[in-house]
Amino acid sequence: MTMEGERGRGRTGAAKLDPSVINDEMEEQKKRDKIKEDGQFFMHWLKECTPFGFSPEEVQIALKRSPKDPLHYLQNKWLEIIKNAIVGVKFEKCNKGSYGIPSRNEIRLVLIECQGDITAAKKLCVKNRKKKINELFKKIDGRFQVSWDDAVQALSETELDVDQAYYTVQRYGLQELYEYLMSDFSKMVSEGQTEMEYLKGLIIERMKKKDSEDVYN
Repeated sequence: MTMEGERGRGRTGAAKLDPSVINDEMEEQKKRDKIKEDGQFFMHWLKECTPFGFSPEEVQIALKRSPKDPLHYLQNKWLEIIKNAIVGVKFEKCNKGSYGIPSRNEIRLVLIECQGDITAAKKLCVKNRKKKINELFKKIDGRFQVSWDDAVQALSETELDVDQAYYTVQRYGLQELYEYLMSDFSKMVSEGQTEMEYLKGLIIERMKKKDSEDVYN
């Protein structure tokens, strides 16, 4: 066989590309294009929504619920969901009292964690509050008396920060004591007592009242 024939034979005998390999590569390219397109779409709506105070996580939820207009969803439906969740937690009670009124930010965080599921978010919020209330009473550890309602209120004021709530309930106690001591200040003036005599008498009276309450409780 001549050299030209060998070269021709080599060309006709070259391996052909497997069609399945070509299809796989095309599918991978489609996936990459889709990821890129989704990323650009998300960034567009993130830019539209963040000036109104919405977080990236909220935008993601809105895109799943309302891909055509997530901003409208966030400004209307999402805010309605937040309000309903706050009301739902507000009316949850145990034998000691309510779990308080969560802040908008507190509800937003649990709704994000629950991917916008309002029922799951309310349950998680109550669970979190139960845990924080128990942590607060454990931290107080009998050092001073705190009612359930005061503990719940303190936690609500401090966004469930147990350390800050601890100092808040202490302040409640001092305020109550101050109001008690000053409740009958006019009596001191009319009886001609000095401030120290008056305060000493009130403290003794308060201690007797406390001892009496302990006996009957």
